[in-house]
Amino acid sequence: MKAPLLDVQELTRDYVSHTVFSSPHRHRALDSVSIRMEPASIFGLVGESGSGKSTLARIVAALDRPTSGKVMFDGDDLFALPARQLMRRRSAFQMVFQDPFGSLDPRQRIGRTVAEPLHALPAHLGRRQIEDRVAEVLESVGLSVDHTRRYPHEFSGGQRQRIAIARALVTEPKLVIADEPVSALDLSVQAQILNLIMDLRERRGVAFLFISHNLAAVDCIADTVGVMYGGRIVETGPADEVFRTPLHPYSQALAAAEPSVQVQHRQKPQVRLPRRVPAGENDCAFRSRCPLAIERCATERPELRPVSAGRSVACHRPSLDRT
Repeated sequence: MKAPLLDVQELTRDYVSHTVFSSPHRHRALDSVSIRMEPASIFGLVGESGSGKSTLARIVAALDRPTSGKVMFDGDDLFALPARQLMRRRSAFQMVFQDPFGSLDPRQRIGRTVAEPLHALPAHLGRRQIEDRVAEVLESVGLSVDHTRRYPHEFSGGQRQRIAIARALVTEPKLVIADEPVSALDLSVQAQILNLIMDLRERRGVAFLFISHNLAAVDCIADTVGVMYGGRIVETGPADEVFRTPLHPYSQALAAAEPSVQVQHRQKPQVRLPRRVPAGENDCAFRSRCPLAIERCATERPELRPVSAGRSVACHRPSLDRT
């Protein structure tokens, strides 16, 4: 059986804060997170701010190290590779950041910005090869070679994000990690970037780990979706099924709060969640806010388990069990 392109296994990330007047405090940003991605697929990761989405993105991009767990990319354990070998592998996975105004160096022309990742490749390209590659990726995102001599301030927000995507594509990666790539853009520009991502998947076979709190954007482009809460994956499955018939109470609350995602029960009222209380290691992360919590939720952490074809949920009382 062929290995997936990306296989994140039991990923945990702890941060420790130190203060002068108190003992060190440990915060668990990721708690045993596992996801799998096939080549040329789009995996959408959704959840509220602070759920661990960006932490996961940084670790998958090898910009941060996990406390425990593995990131298997194309058969390689990224954090078991020597530093030099890891740098060579970086050309196969690239990242697009959230802010198109802050992710581009204002002092560099666009041509140099897009070409910069090519200088880290093990096989050094000649000047003409670099110019041809830059021109080709700019054209693939709807820009032209004439833009290479301009500076970032001469472009709109949507054009800057296209430039950031071109920079990610210039090394011909198999995977692009896009962390909130449309959240800073107007709605019309968001649609252009989403269409661009789907087009790049079709034409170039690039897989995207698409991270967003915008369910409508994820619903538009993702094949599979993972719902994160409190550093844990609480539900996964085909995007259209998760958004139309969510099984986890938190997924239901997200879907109910998103006016542009049509859930199955149209007359269902908005779900108002109480204030969040931090979870312990052995209880359900969503227990303090869940209207369906039972005594078992306080003593036994629900594990992500298959409930139907392609669907998994971490809940002792998923909707499937109540129908």
